[in-house]
Amino acid sequence: MAALTQDRNTPRSEGDIRRGAVAAATLIYAGAMVMRNASGHLVEGQTATGLVGAGVAMERVDNSTGTAGALACDYRPGTFRFANSAGADEITIADIGAVAFAVDDQTVAKTDGTATRSPAGIIDAVDSYTRDADMNGAPDLLVGMAQLEVAIARDDVVMVGPVYPYTDKGGHLDSNGARWYGHQQAKVAAKILAGEGWQPLRPIEIEKSGATIFVHYHVPQPMLRSACRRRLLENAFIWRRPNI
Repeated sequence: MAALTQDRNTPRSEGDIRRGAVAAATLIYAGAMVMRNASGHLVEGQTATGLVGAGVAMERVDNSTGTAGALACDYRPGTFRFANSAGADEITIADIGAVAFAVDDQTVAKTDGTATRSPAGIIDAVDSYTRDADMNGAPDLLVGMAQLEVAIARDDVVMVGPVYPYTDKGGHLDSNGARWYGHQQAKVAAKILAGEGWQPLRPIEIEKSGATIFVHYHVPQPMLRSACRRRLLENAFIWRRPNI
């Protein structure tokens, strides 16, 4: 087709969920990095050449015994946190803007592993979050942190906020705590239905300066106040409102 000589009404695809045919003999887990192979089919992230990063799977699809294209998978392109590599393959802030290479379906690396890896995407940020350890000392992700990460990453998931401001009985909300938290849920629901959006109270950055630790919070309703301010200051914690 020849180049335009007048304005064009160009169709666009709404939303950020995509759907792609899955390669043969492939099992993709929800939350896994997905890539396209040379034939255009989706595969899980892996150490291989000839692939290109596509996004993150929104569902689990088991095409282990199927042919190419027998099943399809919903996936979302965007910016996601994956596990970092170590040693010469560790990604640092100096690598922001460079290409990251897929190691497996949840890990990326700085190099192509001597021409054995495919590009997963462009490095957007590097953080220092390390996963908690489970009862056996193995890396693990606590449920609360996982819920927060899902709420931040997905537009269709909302976290109301923490429950520690409400009265409880040894960890479980008492009648007043449940009532007050129910009020908060209703307020958040009203904001969502009104199209205002919502992000819960949460720390967004922690920095250390000498003997002082500064905790920056996302505060839905400024100012953030703490009933234990004296104790926080005694332990060199200073709470301050972020500039957002």
